[in-house]
Amino acid sequence: MEHSLEKERIPRNEDSIPSLFSFITFRRESVGGFLFNPYLFNEIPLSNIEIRILEHCNGNFSLRDITGRIRDELSLSHDQAYQCIHEAMNVFEGYCAINWVHQRHDSAHQGGGTACSMHPPAGCQAKSNSSNNSSNNSILSAPLSVLWEITRKCNLGCKHCLIDAGVQDKDEMSLNEVKRTIEHLAELKVFKITFGGGEPLARKDFMDILDYATGFDLGIKLSTNGMLVNDQLIDRLGDTNVCSVQVSVDGLESTHNAFRGSERSFKKATSALKSFSDAGYWTMMSTAVTRYNIDELEELLDLAIDCGVSAFKASPFIPVGKGKENIEELAISQQEIRALAGIMLEKKQEYEGVLDLQIDGLFPWLLGPCDGTHGYATPVGCSAGVSEVVFTPTGDVLACPFLQDFVAGNLRDRSLKDIWEDSEIFNVFRNLTGDRLEGECNGCGYVPDHCQGGCRAAAFAWTGNLFAHDPHCWKGLE
Repeated sequence: MEHSLEKERIPRNEDSIPSLFSFITFRRESVGGFLFNPYLFNEIPLSNIEIRILEHCNGNFSLRDITGRIRDELSLSHDQAYQCIHEAMNVFEGYCAINWVHQRHDSAHQGGGTACSMHPPAGCQAKSNSSNNSSNNSILSAPLSVLWEITRKCNLGCKHCLIDAGVQDKDEMSLNEVKRTIEHLAELKVFKITFGGGEPLARKDFMDILDYATGFDLGIKLSTNGMLVNDQLIDRLGDTNVCSVQVSVDGLESTHNAFRGSERSFKKATSALKSFSDAGYWTMMSTAVTRYNIDELEELLDLAIDCGVSAFKASPFIPVGKGKENIEELAISQQEIRALAGIMLEKKQEYEGVLDLQIDGLFPWLLGPCDGTHGYATPVGCSAGVSEVVFTPTGDVLACPFLQDFVAGNLRDRSLKDIWEDSEIFNVFRNLTGDRLEGECNGCGYVPDHCQGGCRAAAFAWTGNLFAHDPHCWKGLE
């Protein structure tokens, strides 16, 4: 059992009674399950034994009680059960999930129940918002997360916008439809929603949506361009379950402003990041790497640190939506990606513990052995249709925001549960084995142990073939 979050262990004895914090949720799957902490905005996978132990952490059982139950249920010796339980408790404590109580609760608590405040328990520090993809081949009972393009309305005109946002769609889901969908997500125990757009804050009833979602055990992330962010908004968001914020910064001031089509956009974006960071939110600066900003990435890292952000994500430009019109102007070459991967990998090591650099899209593992030396012991692949789905403003369900033409179903016609279980499109992504990939991906030694095929959306955008070689992979240049 390997999990990355650690904190100082709390002394405990056989009479100690573990109880999950009210903001913690978990979900059992056919094999094991997942534990979710909204403050960290990522879920961790649990084994069958861990999930069974977690189900006893409801304030009704002492460690002595749990040891006896697990010993009898799994036909273990006392020492084996004791060791399993204490290892599991170390995992739960490291993930800031367990509260030790002195008296038994009157009734069992199965996780969740109160809103996510912005004051996590002592020792609980956000490390990363990157999800761990399920490592088994079985289909999850529901998505772990949803990216919800809540509106097409936007107050900027970005050259790479994947949905060509601007004017609100007349057929966007109503507030009541959104509320019903949120209820269904909670029933399925989907852990988190990222609200994006367009610009989500431009939707007039967006705060009503956030208020409603806050009534459920859902972690919420806000993806915004920052144009409508001010102190009043940040104070208002403190009453919601928003625990994580992403703001795109696509270059230094002149570059970003030209790219976004507004002379105010850079200052608003960086000001928003700093304000959210100062308010205690987990924040990410996201950058689409283009010809305009590829030489500014190192300075953007310094800017990210100045803004106090938690993470920086760099992803190569993908020509979809409005970006199709600007391919020659924006696209970068494999040679440029390789050079950038080396720089960013050095920066990742330099800024370890200060800034989380998320650079998977640059294929940095090609620079050395993928044995954990560079922090890439976990296979890098796509979560589209496997653990994540996308909702469009009109209710279409997609596997990936960059694959707008691959519609799995519509929430107005079918439930997410039915779409999730029956979609042929999702099954394509769930069965992306190395022998189904084409070009250099077919037979590649990195597949599937280290790379699971790269980005299928990039392959389709550049070639029209979902199974083609990812054009951002620079392995052929070695």
